Amino acid sequence: MSPSTPFRPEDPTTTMSTLRRLRRLASRAAAASTLAVALAAVAGSAPALAADAFGPSDLQVSSSTNQAGAHPDVTTSFSFNMTDLGPGIGNAPVEPVKSIRLSLPAGLVGDAAHIPQCSPVTFGAGPFGGGHCDPTTQVGVVTVDADLAGIGTYAPMLFPVYNLAAGGGQPAAFGFGVMFPNVEIGFQARTATDGGLDTVIDGVNEGGRIAGQTLTLWGVPGDPSHDGLRCLDIYGGGPTTGCAPLPTLDRIPLLRNPTSCEPMTTTLSVDSWIHPGQFVTTTTTSPAPTGCDAVPFDPSVSVAPDTGTADAPTGLDVTVGVAQNRDPDGLSASDVRKTVVTLPEGYSISPSAADGLQACDDAGVGIGAAGPASCPDASKVGSATIVSPIIDQPLTGPIYLGPSTAPGHYRVYVVVEGSGVRLKLPGDIVADAQTGRLTTTFDNTPQQPFSSLTLHFDGGPRAVLASPASCGTADASAAIDPWKGGTTTLTTPVTLGGGDCGNGLPFAPSLTAGVTNATAGAASTTFALTVGRDDRTQGLGAISNVTLPAGLSAKVGSVPLCDGARAAAGTCGAESRVGRVDVVAGPGSSPLRLSGTAYLTEGYNGAPYGLSLVVPAVAGPYDLGTVVIRSAISVGPDARVSVQTDPLPQILDGIPLRLRSVGLTLDRPGFMVNPTSCADGVVAATLTGAAGTVQAASSRFGLTGCKKLAFAPKMKITASPSTKAAGAGLHVALTQGAGQANLKSVAVSLPKQLAVKLKALGTTCTAAQEAAQACPAASQVGGASARTPLLDVPLKGGVYLVQNGAKLPKLVAFLRGGGLSIPLEGSTAVSKTGRLSTTFATIPDVPITTFDLDLPHNKRQILETLKWPACGAAASVAFVGQNGARLTKTVEVTSKCHVSKAKK
Repeated sequence: MSPSTPFRPEDPTTTMSTLRRLRRLASRAAAASTLAVALAAVAGSAPALAADAFGPSDLQVSSSTNQAGAHPDVTTSFSFNMTDLGPGIGNAPVEPVKSIRLSLPAGLVGDAAHIPQCSPVTFGAGPFGGGHCDPTTQVGVVTVDADLAGIGTYAPMLFPVYNLAAGGGQPAAFGFGVMFPNVEIGFQARTATDGGLDTVIDGVNEGGRIAGQTLTLWGVPGDPSHDGLRCLDIYGGGPTTGCAPLPTLDRIPLLRNPTSCEPMTTTLSVDSWIHPGQFVTTTTTSPAPTGCDAVPFDPSVSVAPDTGTADAPTGLDVTVGVAQNRDPDGLSASDVRKTVVTLPEGYSISPSAADGLQACDDAGVGIGAAGPASCPDASKVGSATIVSPIIDQPLTGPIYLGPSTAPGHYRVYVVVEGSGVRLKLPGDIVADAQTGRLTTTFDNTPQQPFSSLTLHFDGGPRAVLASPASCGTADASAAIDPWKGGTTTLTTPVTLGGGDCGNGLPFAPSLTAGVTNATAGAASTTFALTVGRDDRTQGLGAISNVTLPAGLSAKVGSVPLCDGARAAAGTCGAESRVGRVDVVAGPGSSPLRLSGTAYLTEGYNGAPYGLSLVVPAVAGPYDLGTVVIRSAISVGPDARVSVQTDPLPQILDGIPLRLRSVGLTLDRPGFMVNPTSCADGVVAATLTGAAGTVQAASSRFGLTGCKKLAFAPKMKITASPSTKAAGAGLHVALTQGAGQANLKSVAVSLPKQLAVKLKALGTTCTAAQEAAQACPAASQVGGASARTPLLDVPLKGGVYLVQNGAKLPKLVAFLRGGGLSIPLEGSTAVSKTGRLSTTFATIPDVPITTFDLDLPHNKRQILETLKWPACGAAASVAFVGQNGARLTKTVEVTSKCHVSKAKK
């Protein structure tokens, strides 16, 4: 037989004659081995005499059946390029072969675990040690074309191939005896690529001249059709003593064709002792399996949470099963190519998992590499178990969470190993942007059979999953694609929640608010407000109508306002910072905590001021972007501050936030100013749950130290006498120093010489016009202005006569400035003694440094002077402070007296 001719298994008769020749050579084995080593050294140092380079040739693969999923006898054969070593030496491989690696087609798998095994001690016992293995362990035959004596004569030699007890982390090992050392064929799973199998022979005897090899593995080793090639006596050329009659063997399948009807590629790689590690490769493509439509496929799916509690962190088991067929005459079940599992709505990624969580990536897992994963422990979110019909022990390993590949898309990895097999299965989790519903996909999974694949996601406070807020049952769905083609769609019921949630979760939020310095009138304090809710209640949906107690105000004029564009984008500068935002999200005892910054902004939604609450949403390894919440700050007619906040976000990148609390702390030094009243007050708000339930909430607010506040306002009054052409003029100037109790009311009784000029009252403003702050110009009788340290501009406006029923008209000053509009009402009356008085009874509890009221001397003026000159006339003024302090003063009304006729 020519060394370049491929070899096939011979029939037993031919084999016997070959074995007899080997017996005659056996006595010369020791000398031949020595000569072979010497010749190998010559071959190793001599250049190739032929043009052929080192490497394999004529790789061929054939099967006894091409039916997908069947159990074929598979034969692989190849030869080596040869070179002439010279006279008397003959041909030899161009270089002595060191390693042979045969990569079988993906999906062509074997079940060596259930075939009897030959022990290493028995297999390695002496020359041709494989001959001592029990015939029940035989799985095929190999024909080796070799010149073992190194004399240039190549003979095809047939050896039994045995199933060995695998070691060294291999899933299986076969072996045959060729004098010494015996040849062991190891198996390795292609973790780095398609999960197929490689057969590896390493450390081939350097002195051996092997021209080629043909290996046949039996699809069902125990089938009687192979009896003629069992019990071969390598020395005697016939059955071994005691082997006949042959034992009855179990017909256990060893090999299985792929369950995909796609062309099959086999790759052969070899290297030499002269150039170790420099592999030369050849490939061959075999016809695709046929009959995929006949391949059975009966999958199942189950989903089981580990908690019966609604709105809580939860573990979850997802199991995909495939019914297997072990009939040696039947067809194996199709392998799974793609699995898509969608959980019921309500199961979602839990924000509570983020604290301390890390992500692994393709490089850490070693996608495309054969070695173990090197992911951090903090990226483990569960474990996986694969039960395979062809491996005696389950494959187990961790589930790692990977990076976010796009908004709402998260990578996940399953890395399992055992019995010398390691599988790395990358998957993708998609969280619905509107609901957070989770769909997990594993695509292009290896063509390896499994009975069940279970993904166990860990439970506990930091579980990566959270249960729905509702109770009852809902269906999970699965779409499973087999390698044979088509899709099977399944559903399975899943229990949702538990406990008292038949009518939905309750909504009972809390509101706490206060200042760090509870001293009345403190000009530098920190105000904090937190809205929260208990676990297993409705999440927070909106915080609206937050109303501060009277007098709790802020020095908005001291802060550069962030413009609207930057406020909306969340890019305000540090100069506009007024505080911080704290957010707690997620179910369970260890929720996620996030912090952000509060900025004072230009007017928003029609209000004079606004807040931009900016929270970087970084949840463990995931940057979900920056959340910007806008608030409108309004100041009512009584100067009370109210805040309207836009609806709170409920979901980010497919992760429902399940908001637990939102806190705002205004801590800019000197920004917040306390009231000067110690009367009980409240911070009130209207709160809305994520399910739409509305609830009012409030927090008591109180201060101390009011009685210690100074109270010393001052007033000056100047009058101008009336004439026939114009009424009397009046100017009132009030001043007050810093750190005092704010004014609550002021009552001024003018001297008798100043009276109402009833004929001049004319047009008055109606109550409706007053409410709209749209009094007609004809009702204006003067002007007013005020300065407060809260604003950087004065408040100014007109003074109008406003209808007051049957009584004298009210005197109302509309003060505007800094985006504010505050009406200041004064009621007027005439006492029994004829003195005209005006009382401003509801002055807001805000600091006023100066207030000026001017009723000019003109023809529209409503005052007139009687019995003038009135030099030395005085007004009576009663001041009441917000702290209850009272002060009565007599204030001289200064005026220029009429000049006498003598001086004209």
